[in-house]
Amino acid sequence: MKASLWDKDFNCSIVGSTGTGKSSLALSLSREYSVDVWNMDSVQVFKELNIGSAKPTQEELSVCPHYLYGYMNVIEENTVGLHLKALENLKLEFMPQGSSFNLFVGGSGFYQRAFERGLSDVPKSDPLVIEGLEKLKDEKGLDFLYSELDKLDHDAAVKIYPQDAYRIIRALAVIKQTGKKWSILNKKRPVEINLCKVGLHCSRDHLAERLSRRLDQMIDRGLIDEVFDLKDYWHTKPLQSVGYKETVAFLKSNIASMDILKYEILKNTLYLAKRQKTWLKREENIEWFDIENKSAMNQALSYIKSSHSKF
Repeated sequence: MKASLWDKDFNCSIVGSTGTGKSSLALSLSREYSVDVWNMDSVQVFKELNIGSAKPTQEELSVCPHYLYGYMNVIEENTVGLHLKALENLKLEFMPQGSSFNLFVGGSGFYQRAFERGLSDVPKSDPLVIEGLEKLKDEKGLDFLYSELDKLDHDAAVKIYPQDAYRIIRALAVIKQTGKKWSILNKKRPVEINLCKVGLHCSRDHLAERLSRRLDQMIDRGLIDEVFDLKDYWHTKPLQSVGYKETVAFLKSNIASMDILKYEILKNTLYLAKRQKTWLKREENIEWFDIENKSAMNQALSYIKSSHSKF
C-alpha cells in the first residue's frame, strides 16, 4: 500500500461488530460532505452476495461513490492482499476526480488493520502443509492442534480463539514452513496511514434485537431465493459465511423449519459479532460510541466533523 496516495486526504475508519450501523453512519456523512466510501467487509466484495451479506442497497450505493462492493465473483479467491491492491488501483484511477474525504467501512478488522499498517511478513501458506494440518485436525481434533500451537508459539496461541480453526492451522503452517514463530512474523507494524477511527458498539441483548429485525428484513427481501439461485456455488468458501451456510443447510433440508433457520443464523451472527468485538478491542485509538444511547450517532457525526475540520 502506497501511504502517499492518502496523505493529502482526510481518512476515517468506521468499525464495529456486524449490525451496529456502520453503513448508516457513512450515509449520514454523505448527506453533508462529498465522500468516497471504501468497503472493508470481506463478504460484501462478492457481487452475487447481496441480501445475506447486508450489502448496502442499490439506492444506498447511489447516494455517493462506493468502491469495492460486489467487484468479485464467488469462485474467485479473496485475500486481504488482493483487496488492498484493488483499493490502491482504484485510488490511482479515480484520484483526479475522487473525494479527499474517505470513509473505510466494514466489520473485517483485519482489513482495516492491514490498510492502516500494511501487511505483515507472514508468507503465503503451502497448500500441502495446510492439507496435512487439516487431516491432522480430522484425526486428532482441533484441541490437539491448538495445544501444539501453544507449545510452539504461546504468544500466538493466546491471541487466537481456541475454536478458530482457520487461524490455528494458518499459524501452524507458517511455523512449519519457516521455522519461525507466527507471533514474531506477524508482529505489529508501525502506522503507515493516519486514520480518524470511530467504533460503534452496544450490549449483546441490544445487538440481538437489531440483528433479529435485520434478519426478518433479509428474509422478506428474498434471502432464501438468493441462496437457491446460487446452488451451483454452494461449495464455495463465500457460501460458507454466516447467513449463507445456514440457508444452504435449510435448502438441503438439513434444517427443519424457518424458525430453526432464524435461530441458527442469529446464534452464529452473534458469535461472529463477539469475535469482531474481541478483535477490535485490541486496536488502538478508536473513539467508541454506544448506539444504545439515542444521541450516539449524532455524537459520532460530530466527532468526525470536528476531526475533519482540524485536518
